Amino acid sequence: MKIVLTTGIYPPDIGGPATYVSCLANEFSRQGIDVIVVTYGGSSKFQVPSSKWEVVRVNRSFPILRWFRYAKALKQVGQDADIVYGFSSVSCGVPLKLARLKKPKKILRLGGDFGWERYTDWGGKLGL
Repeated sequence: MKIVLTTGIYPPDIGGPATYVSCLANEFSRQGIDVIVVTYGGSSKFQVPSSKWEVVRVNRSFPILRWFRYAKALKQVGQDADIVYGFSSVSCGVPLKLARLKKPKKILRLGGDFGWERYTDWGGKLGL
């Protein structure tokens, strides 16, 4: 079985999705499942870390263009996957749709609120 995990951040980046995807990849790999992680990073080159799974880092510059670069990377590694599991509706979900993968089952985890996160990132002061 082959699973592709897609995320916006991955170690060494710090955050919930980075930690969660890393732990999930470790567990899947431990169970003998082939795992590839696709994430945004410093370059678009395929990098193999010292772990048991491949990590594909897509250049995160130019917000709209990066979705197309991410979709291309997904197409390259996801065509023969059994499952593609996305961890963000926007940073991974849009490229997943653009990749038009036919074979794998697609799972999209909806965590957080993209609009609210952007509002607070840009200095929004409203609270609950």
